[in-house]
Amino acid sequence: MSIKAAFWPMSGGAVREPFDPNQVLIEKTGPNTYSGILPAGIYDLIIAGGGGEGRSWNFGGVIFHNAGGSGAAWEGQFYNPTEQQITLYAGNVMEDSFLDLGGVRMITAGKGGNYSGGSTGQPGDGGIISVNGALTVVQQRKAQNGNRGSRGSTGTSPTASVCSIYNWGQGSWGYASEANWVAGGIRLQYIRLE
Repeated sequence: MSIKAAFWPMSGGAVREPFDPNQVLIEKTGPNTYSGILPAGIYDLIIAGGGGEGRSWNFGGVIFHNAGGSGAAWEGQFYNPTEQQITLYAGNVMEDSFLDLGGVRMITAGKGGNYSGGSTGQPGDGGIISVNGALTVVQQRKAQNGNRGSRGSTGTSPTASVCSIYNWGQGSWGYASEANWVAGGIRLQYIRLE
C-alpha cells in the first residue's frame, strides 16, 4: 500500500503547495538567469536558444542575405522529485539556453548558427535540442531543433522561431545592427505537487 504525498508527513499534517498552482515563477527573454532552490513538484517549462546572426548586402540595387538559424526549443512538463538547486539560463542572441537541476544539465536549447563566408557563404544552421534521459518528463509538447536560415535576394525576413511564444530564438537575416533577431527565453510555471 502506498501513501500519497498529500498525506505526508505521517504526523497528520498535509503537505502544502510550495507555490500557488499554475503560478508562473519566471518568464524572461535572455540574457537572464533564474537560480535558487526548487521544491519538489511538477513544473511546466518553455525554453528556447537565441537566434543566430545573418548577413545582408546590396548588389546592383538588390538586397541579398544569408540568414542566421533560429534557436532550438523545448516545451513541456517535468517532475522535480526532491528539493534541489535549479539554474535556468535564457541565452542572449548567439547563446544557448539551459536547465540544470542539482548541478546536472537536463536540457540545452541550442543557439541558432551564424552565417558563414559572406556573400559567397552559407546561412546558419538551426540550434540543436538536447534532453538528458535522467529528466522525468511528464508531458512533452515540443522538442524541436531550430530552422536553418535562408539564402536569397528578396523576401528578407528573419528565420522563423520554433518557440510558441515571443518569437524567442528568431534568426537574423542581416547584421546585428538591423536588429531583427531575438534572444532565447525561459518560462517556468509551477503546476502541482505530483
